[in-house]
Amino acid sequence: MKQIGVGVVGYGMSGEHHCSFVNQVEELKLEALCEPVDVLREKAKADHGMKTYTSLEEMLEDAAIELVVLSTPHHTHAPMAIQVLEAGRHVMVEKVMCLNVQEADDMMAAAKKAGRTLTVYHNRRLDGDYLTARKVIESGDLGEVYRIEVACNYYGPHTGWRTKMHLGGGFIYDGGSHIIDQVVQMAGCRAKTVFADIQRRVWTDTMDTDTASLITVRFESGLVAVFDISSIAWHKKHRWLMLGEKGSFMKQDWEEDPGYIETRVADLPARIEVEAIKRDWLPTYQKLADHLLNGEDLWVKPQEVRETVKIIQGAFESDKTGQSVEILDW
Repeated sequence: MKQIGVGVVGYGMSGEHHCSFVNQVEELKLEALCEPVDVLREKAKADHGMKTYTSLEEMLEDAAIELVVLSTPHHTHAPMAIQVLEAGRHVMVEKVMCLNVQEADDMMAAAKKAGRTLTVYHNRRLDGDYLTARKVIESGDLGEVYRIEVACNYYGPHTGWRTKMHLGGGFIYDGGSHIIDQVVQMAGCRAKTVFADIQRRVWTDTMDTDTASLITVRFESGLVAVFDISSIAWHKKHRWLMLGEKGSFMKQDWEEDPGYIETRVADLPARIEVEAIKRDWLPTYQKLADHLLNGEDLWVKPQEVRETVKIIQGAFESDKTGQSVEILDW
């Protein structure tokens, strides 16, 4: 059976996660890790018995590597992805794809020129809470959905490079990028405007990143989405609240607790419990292998993720001006 040689760049928490999943897909072979930190490089070698390199340039000299997974600080995604593509390799970058629309366009242009695949690790498209909410929308029980509220709330600071805004740190680029991507998939159309209030509180002595943000996005269809992204929330808001013309859907947590529909439509009961779908992230890698080996449709397309990057960039610009920002034609 043909196997795709994989090289992973970075062996922090996310890098370990990627190596583990690569090893679970038959069509993929974990060939090497690139990590400049000695102790992490030695840990990776002990964990997986693979080759290790100290630089991306060195790794790209290895002919066995056909796919590179970038698990590196967010500000490195664009330059490293372009470097990998220009070396004739496929690349998957961790979310967030990059820091702005121009970087996204540059990455897509490099992929097109090289004739190689560029994709983004949006594994939370397979989260149970999102799939449950999407199933409810597709059932039609809510009628036309005109508002979606989704929250990513917890309490705790970031560490390391994630505490620095210029490195792409902060909670909007982190958990926020996942929930924005999820709603972009639900909307199925482009975002028109974004308004944001982004606050920096509590850990300002060690972080210069966002800690409490409220982002409102209006899509072409008229759907309005509200994202509550906070790392200083002692009490969590509902994970999902979806309001439709015929009913509403509420799911309190992002784990496997059930959600429920409230409706007053005559031919439906007033309250319908919705069984939660279980999370399974492994198909993220299986789908990529199927694309590369069998020509299956690319599951996470960079053009789609560009929409998420656009919303995030618009949110930061809105916060600076205090005004709603038109982003439709970005």
